[in-house]
Amino acid sequence: KELLSCASGRVLEVAAGTGRNLSFYPSETVSELTIGDYSESMLQVAALKVAQLRAQSHPTEQPPSSVTLAVVDAAKLPFAENMFDTIVD
Repeated sequence: KELLSCASGRVLEVAAGTGRNLSFYPSETVSELTIGDYSESMLQVAALKVAQLRAQSHPTEQPPSSVTLAVVDAAKLPFAENMFDTIVD
């Protein structure tokens, strides 16, 4: 939680699983969040968490306004170099 509070700009979380960290990203400083995992079923759970967090009224637990879920292999990330400001593993 403490480390994620320093995230800012465009953020990539690699091997994000079910999105257990979603509520810890500061929506004030994270403009875009990309959540990547090898398992599509794990990302489906993460998508539900995004929807649940958005439905909450508690503003400090809101995910960033832009959240993208991506099925990716952590060993072969398909993103351009310098695309992200913060990378979380």
